[in-house]
Amino acid sequence: MDRTGAACYVYAKASGMLAKSFVGSKAVKLFNVKSLQELWSLLFTDEVPVVPQTILAQEIEKKAAQKFINEYIMLVSSYSKPAPVLLDLLQWFDYENIKNAGAKLAANNSGEIEFQSIKPYNILNYDKWPDIAKMTSGTELSWYNKVPLTEEVNLLANSVDTQFIKKIWSSIQKLPKPEREVARNIIAKHYSLMNITWAMRLKVFYNMDADKISEHLIYLDDKKSSGDLFAGDALKILDYKIDLFDDWAKFKYVKLLNNNDDGKFWKLDPLYFEEQVSKEFASSMKREFHKNPFTSMVLITWFFIKREELTNIRTATEAIRLNIDTDLFIKSIV
Repeated sequence: MDRTGAACYVYAKASGMLAKSFVGSKAVKLFNVKSLQELWSLLFTDEVPVVPQTILAQEIEKKAAQKFINEYIMLVSSYSKPAPVLLDLLQWFDYENIKNAGAKLAANNSGEIEFQSIKPYNILNYDKWPDIAKMTSGTELSWYNKVPLTEEVNLLANSVDTQFIKKIWSSIQKLPKPEREVARNIIAKHYSLMNITWAMRLKVFYNMDADKISEHLIYLDDKKSSGDLFAGDALKILDYKIDLFDDWAKFKYVKLLNNNDDGKFWKLDPLYFEEQVSKEFASSMKREFHKNPFTSMVLITWFFIKREELTNIRTATEAIRLNIDTDLFIKSIV
C-alpha cells in the first residue's frame, strides 16, 4: 500500500477503534460493571475463563494490553516505512517489561514471567530470561545488565523511563515540521503532567521534602534546571503547602484541583487531580487526532488515548477485585 493509501486506511480504521474506546466519559461503562466476569464480557468476545478471581483479574489486564498491542501493530504495519517515532512508542512495552523483570529478580524471584509481546518489533532478547544481562545484550538497554538491589529498583526504573522519553523526543525531531511541533507539544504536556502528579503523590502520601522529590522526577535536560520542559512545572509546586489553597491559587492547572469549599478545611487530593488530568488529556488527544488526519499524529495520539484506556481497564479491574466503591470513580469522570 502506498503512503497516501496507508494514511487513509489507518485514519479510518483508527477512528473506528477510538469510537469504541473506554476513555473520557465512556470509561463510566467500565466502572458500572459489578463483577470481573461482567467486565470480561464487556471487553472481549471470548468466553469468560473459569478461574479464580485473582487469576481472572490478571488475565483481563494481560489480554487488554495484548489487544492494544496487536491493534497498534496492525495499524503501524500498514506503512511500508513507518515514522521511527511510531515504532519507538510501541517499544514502551519493552521498557516496561525490563522494569518488571528487574523488580522481579530483585525480589529473588526468577520464576516464569509473562512479558507483553510486541514481536517482531521487540528490542529485548526475551528467550534469555532470567539472565537480565543477556536479555539486554546488544540493545539500547544493555547498561541494565545486572540484578538490582531492592533499594536500586526505583532508581533504575526512573533511569529506564528517562531513556525512553529522550528516545521519543529524539525521534519526534525526524517528523515533518508541522507534525513535529504538534508532537513536541503533546509529549511535553504529557510528561509535565505526569511529573506534577508524581510530585503531588510524594508530597501527600510519603511526606517527602522538595529536594527528595526533585530526585524522582523525569527531566529532558541532563542539567535538571528549574526551566526543564518536562520537570519545570512540577518543580514549581514542591514548596507549596498541601493544606494551604492560597499557595495553589497561582498553580498552572489550578482548575484541575479538588474544590476549595469556603469555610472548610482543604487538603490537596493527588488522586482527584490525576483523574481530572486523565480526562482532560484524553479529550485533548481526541481533538488532535481529528485535527491531523493522514499524518503520523493519528497514531501518536491514538497510542496515548489507548494507553489511557488500558489504565482505566486496570483501575476498574483492581477496584472490582478489591471491592472498592466504583461510584467514586464514576463521579470523577462525569
